[in-house]
Amino acid sequence: MGLLRKFIRAKNAYCGHYINGIKHYNWHSDDNSWLGDFIRARFAEEDWKKLSVVSVFGSPRTFCFHKKENKIFFTGENPDRYPHYKNHALPHVKVSMGFDYLDAPNYLRFPLWIHYLFKPESDYAAICRRVEELNAFHPAKTDFCSLICRHGGDDNLRGIMYEQISEIAPVMCAGKFMHNDDRLWKDFGNSKQAYLENFKFSICPENSNRTGYVTEKLFEAFRAGTVPIYWGSDNNPEPGLINEKAVIFWNNGGDNMVALEKIRELARSEKAYADFADRPRFTPALAAYVWERYQELEKRIRDCLQK
Repeated sequence: MGLLRKFIRAKNAYCGHYINGIKHYNWHSDDNSWLGDFIRARFAEEDWKKLSVVSVFGSPRTFCFHKKENKIFFTGENPDRYPHYKNHALPHVKVSMGFDYLDAPNYLRFPLWIHYLFKPESDYAAICRRVEELNAFHPAKTDFCSLICRHGGDDNLRGIMYEQISEIAPVMCAGKFMHNDDRLWKDFGNSKQAYLENFKFSICPENSNRTGYVTEKLFEAFRAGTVPIYWGSDNNPEPGLINEKAVIFWNNGGDNMVALEKIRELARSEKAYADFADRPRFTPALAAYVWERYQELEKRIRDCLQK
């Protein structure tokens, strides 16, 4: 690691940086933070100075500094890939947020996909409207199947999916992996949603399998009105919130003849595809679940400010 990079990482671990008035440590972005916007929408400016946000993208030495700050830890990643944070920073922070189902007084399950679908300032009515919009969105389709990613994933799963599904019809890859389509940048201004809206199917497995680890990938497909071809979270993502009949599940390392036949059937028949794609993507319980996460997060932060 070069000296400049070491200096930047050390500075980010000790000093952090401010995004819209709220201090962030080891953050993945210099100017964007859903969690910071959530705090700004619900708390007075005088409280912002007492709070700081920490992610997995940097040194855990951060927790040794500025101990009077009320630190909030968030991971949008599988903690198995970040060994320093396998404990979700629970001994060091007032509030810890992630995908896992953990029983700890300072832990709150708050999966990353919430950040992608719902605005941080939303109230319950706005969340309900958003769910209705997502279930009702059915754009016209001109292309077969998309795959957007940087690499093949664990065991080259995405490469295997690409090869087998390409036997039905060509799969368009707009990312670095298996790149064969420049339209994402040229025609859609790098808008992933606008690009995906043209496709009947989206190959969107997780990077790795872990119970509860459900990222934005499945939800981006739903948001674009395309049928997800998915693997992850033991193929039981967000039980009770997602309509599993609106997803085609892939069996990693196993027989996928049923999934491939379903894709082939839907690709050949406009009626069959329309019937499948018109299924509600989310159950009525989703809005209540998201709102409960919002309320609980706000309560946890208020509690830590009062201590």
